Order: sequence, then structure tokens, then C-alpha cells
Amino acid sequence: MYRVHKGLAARPERSTFFLILKIITWNVRGLQSERLRKKKVLFLQKLDYDILCLQELRLKTKEDIEELIKLWGPSHSVVSIGEDSADGVGFFFKNTHVNIIKKRDIIPGRLLLVDCHYGGQKFRLINVYTAPERTKKMQLLKKMRHLLECGFNTVLCGDFNMVTEENDRIASTIFKESREGKLLTQICNDASLRDLYRILNPQTTHFTRFDSSSKTRIDRIYISSEIVALRYNDFVTDFSDHKVVRATILFKHKQNPWFRWASVRIL
Repeated sequence: MYRVHKGLAARPERSTFFLILKIITWNVRGLQSERLRKKKVLFLQKLDYDILCLQELRLKTKEDIEELIKLWGPSHSVVSIGEDSADGVGFFFKNTHVNIIKKRDIIPGRLLLVDCHYGGQKFRLINVYTAPERTKKMQLLKKMRHLLECGFNTVLCGDFNMVTEENDRIASTIFKESREGKLLTQICNDASLRDLYRILNPQTTHFTRFDSSSKTRIDRIYISSEIVALRYNDFVTDFSDHKVVRATILFKHKQNPWFRWASVRIL
């Protein structure tokens, strides 16, 4: 929630319009089991979010998708599945007052795009779940590059299966930036997309996925330069070896030049 305090400027009062959203991205490690699907959906529905971006759904049929959407309830859901056993991505909105303008299944189960109107803002959402193979990663990134040329705000999130700098990992091996990591950085720079975690934590060593040999920050949210990063947090669950990553972002309307940061109170 947010509150606007008026009367902070000597000029005549004008309403300040802006949108604050809480976005979660999470690799759920499968929703194919009916029992675990119910447990994970119940867990997710209790979280504080506006838009949920999930990866590794592991659903195989249209019937599986229908069962998940039915379980989720009346809010908008957009799901994409492919041929790989571990693929599947989806967007889930908590608010029913969302106008979905466009949805495109770019790479089934791996790269999903949704354009929407939400709270007076038009923006693009892109959900990414890259395959472990380098060739497939490069193919996905090259397709993704063209999706960022849309002319309005973009939120890019997902499990990228790669790191881009040394402090994105904790491991015994020496860091060497990969071709795909370099390409991801270049694509985001060219599109004026910023790594939300690094906006708020420029130097911190951090991770979102963990196993016995290493810890890596591969689950990410990138935002357009016009979007403001307000808050980031993540946490471990019993359901996955990936942390739940949650961010709070703010969209400002350009037509309100009297916007005052002092007028914003996050509740």
C-alpha cells in the first residue's frame, strides 16, 4: 500500500499518480504432483505480492494447466509449457483488474511475454527460464533481445541459470564470465534494463540457489530505468533449492512533474 501526503509544495496542489507493485519470481521445482501442487499453491497464495512469476512448473498437458488455473482461482493466469521435462513458466496476478493486451509464447516453457495495463500503467512482463545448455541459453537470449524493443516499461524476471559477476556466487572455483553472461549484460545495458538487486546492493555477494558445491544468484529481476526499485528480499523454503525472490517497485507517471519522494510512505 502507499499513501500520498499533499501540501508539501508551495505550488497549487495536483494529484500525484503512481503505482507500487510487489513482484515475486521463484523456481518452484515442479507442480506436476497433485499433492505438492496444492501445497505449493496454498503457500504462494498466502504471500504478499501483486504479480507472481514462476519457473520449472513441470506440467505436461493442457489438462495440467487447467487444473493449476482452477486451483489458483479467478485471478488472471498465463502459463506456457514445452517439451522438456523440467520446463514451464507462468504469470499469476493477485488483482483481477488487470487488462492483458498481449501474450506470446516465444519459446514454449522457457520464454513468455505478457503486455498489460495495470493500475493505470502499461508495461511488459517477460518470464525467463533458461535451459542448462549453453547453445539453448544463447538462442533464448537472442530472441529475448528483440522483446525489449517495445518503447514502454519492462520487467524481466526468472531463473537465468547464469551469473554475470564474481559476487553473484560463492564457490571454490575461480570465476570466469561466460559468453552467455556477457551477452545478458550487454542486452540489458542496450535496453536500459537494470539488475534490481544490484541497484540496492551494488557490492554485496549474494545467492538465490544453493547446492553442495556452490551458491549462485541466478534468480533475478531486471527493470527499466524509468522504474524505481524500492525494496528487495528473498527467503528459503522447504519446497525448492531456489529462494523466493520478492521486490517492490514503483512506476511514476511522466505527466506529474511535481512528484515528491517525501510524499511517499510505504505501509
